[in-house]
Amino acid sequence: MTSDALNQLFRGGTATACLAAGVFFLRFYRTSRERLFLHFALALGVLAIHWALLGFAWGRKENVVPLYATRAAAFVLLIFGIVRKNQVR
Repeated sequence: MTSDALNQLFRGGTATACLAAGVFFLRFYRTSRERLFLHFALALGVLAIHWALLGFAWGRKENVVPLYATRAAAFVLLIFGIVRKNQVR
């Protein structure tokens, strides 16, 4: 296997792992109605999209603006969820 094929394999595995973890957080949200779990599920879904885009569309080019935008959107979702959880009501 070449290094490009191995990178594709690892990126696909990472996308699948993010998606699986997002589904678990979505299940936790459905049982507890805790909005932090929903933010984590959405962020992991966006990260799964990021890894899939990186693997399929751009290959080795990681410095493409849409990839940074998807990663930034995931981290903004995480930060927003944590800040909302820690607010005093």
